[in-house]
Amino acid sequence: MPPAQLSELQVNSVEEAASALGGVLRGHPGAKREIALLNAAAALVVAEAADSLEEGFQIARAAVDDLSALRTLDSLVRCSHEAG
Repeated sequence: MPPAQLSELQVNSVEEAASALGGVLRGHPGAKREIALLNAAAALVVAEAADSLEEGFQIARAAVDDLSALRTLDSLVRCSHEAG
């Protein structure tokens, strides 16, 4: 994973954060995507769904690349609106 500058990761508003998340989940390349995949990889290792960060990274990347992560978020948003 290439090093990132803090400025590549920072957001300054809720709207920017939502846009950044959408970009990550739509597969836009860049530092935000790489950090999100690394965090997801670590969560998969902790959850014992992956044996290593490398495996977790591959699983996370596949979920983003096939848009299943985005569909999961969309489903969660839809459910939360229906419940509210």
